[in-house]
Amino acid sequence: MDWTKTILEAANCDDLEGLNLDGINLKAFFKEPSKTNERILFWRITNRKQEFAIRKGNFKYLRNNEGEFLFKLDVDISESMDLKNIEPNTFKQLKLAADSLNITLLKPDEYK
Repeated sequence: MDWTKTILEAANCDDLEGLNLDGINLKAFFKEPSKTNERILFWRITNRKQEFAIRKGNFKYLRNNEGEFLFKLDVDISESMDLKNIEPNTFKQLKLAADSLNITLLKPDEYK
């Protein structure tokens, strides 16, 4: 996670390379808030409800017990307009990214 890497680097911990952390150091963004870093963000919730999401730019792909959805957050912050049929290429691209990433993660019951 980003916070883990940021805190460890701020504490001048040695040998972070050996830890194989998946986040980035956010310290530069605190110094220069206008600086941006475009990247795909993802999250998975498995305890309260089953949900997996990926965000790339303004688009968010969401998969939960109700189905699969695509939202454009800069015009629909409430996530009320599903665009998967209007933006099929974006939907397919983010779904593929979600599926590719999800197979690399531990299954929820493997880390309980």
